[in-house]
Amino acid sequence: MANIYTIYNSENQRIGQTPIRRQAENAALGYAKRLGRVMFVDRTRLEDGDTRRVQFNPDGTLVLLWKGGEIRQGVMA
Repeated sequence: MANIYTIYNSENQRIGQTPIRRQAENAALGYAKRLGRVMFVDRTRLEDGDTRRVQFNPDGTLVLLWKGGEIRQGVMA
């Protein structure tokens, strides 16, 4: 399945796009740490338009925001 990953800042302004998940995640985490602000990455599946959003926090934690509001927390080094 082909996906596109879009990076957004805390004001929901688009920062960039890439077809590479890890590249989007690393960029969002870098921005969050450097700017001290929350960043988001949306994964859009091109096949059906399904979208999932991940929130990257300045402290390195992330929150998965999908499945009807289910929130999971983790840490990205």
